[in-house]
Amino acid sequence: MDEMLTQLAEAAIDAVAKNTSKAADALTTGYIDQSKAEKKAISDSKIAVTHTATQLLTDKMKEIDVPEEFAKHALYAELETIVNKRSILNKIFGRAKVIVDTTPQDENQADQHIGEISDDWLNRFRDSACEKSSEEAQELFAKVLAGEIRKPGSFTLKALSTLADMNQEVAQLFNKFCSLCLVYLNNPSRYHRTQSKSHFKIIDARIPLLLSDTNELSSIRTVPINTETNTYTLSNFATVFESIYNKFGLRFNELQLLLEYSLIESSSSSKYNCFYYNNELWGYTKQDSAFKQPQDYSENITISGYALTSVGKELFNITERHTLPNYWALLSDCLENYYKIKLFKYPKSQKASPTDASADPNPINS
Repeated sequence: MDEMLTQLAEAAIDAVAKNTSKAADALTTGYIDQSKAEKKAISDSKIAVTHTATQLLTDKMKEIDVPEEFAKHALYAELETIVNKRSILNKIFGRAKVIVDTTPQDENQADQHIGEISDDWLNRFRDSACEKSSEEAQELFAKVLAGEIRKPGSFTLKALSTLADMNQEVAQLFNKFCSLCLVYLNNPSRYHRTQSKSHFKIIDARIPLLLSDTNELSSIRTVPINTETNTYTLSNFATVFESIYNKFGLRFNELQLLLEYSLIESSSSSKYNCFYYNNELWGYTKQDSAFKQPQDYSENITISGYALTSVGKELFNITERHTLPNYWALLSDCLENYYKIKLFKYPKSQKASPTDASADPNPINS
């Protein structure tokens, strides 16, 4: 058995190495991991090719009666654009290679077949990534490339297109949204025990909002809460939930922008019996229950609100998520009062509910 696992692990490492090499061939100019002599030889040959191309194009410009000086300026501008794009791709690939090389091979992925990275995917990636001049955008593309090298199929062409269209404002908003999400995993118990990325498979991720009670988020207002009794009325719960996200900078306009980029959706709800937030697994019991541990209680609660789309779920793991001060205190208080539950945090060594998503891998949506 140990020998078989070793062979599988070696096969996985070989597959990742082949995908890295293929990505290098498709995206870079061959300047990475080469000796000085090899680099100089390649540089000299490219200079020769450039001079030849320059002369041919200059001659062609003369044939169509274009001034020589204009032809040279046009040609040099085009060559500069090509060089800049290749430089960007080199940087992105170099960063992706560092991520792949410095991230230990997931032993839980050793028994999974790692296929070959797609030519179509690399072509789309190249066309999208070469336009990204900011370091922040290049880092996101490097993370995507590293993920695809390690496990082809992790990021769809649609996810690539969405990432390519995102500007810095949208990227920051998406980071914030993901930082506020409750995440429902397929088999949370397994991930909680292993902390393996290959087991972090999102079924549903959303920020809790009672959308049915208020259709216009632009009318968000703060409603006083009776702090002495810590109680709410049913009629103001929706506004209370919304005021939390208003406080943390997710108002109507911000959410609408994420909707336009197809990163989130608003027309669904899901049943949860546990969830992840800030890398902690949370369960709950009814407030009037005699049960003392969250795994003793498995009844689902239905959580509505803005949820990640399939593309949003793919891009979740490349976001920079941060813990926002006071957010969890406000949200957990609302959840406990609205659902009349008591939240518990699972210790790292403790398994999740025996009726977690491993038994039913599909949440019940409405």
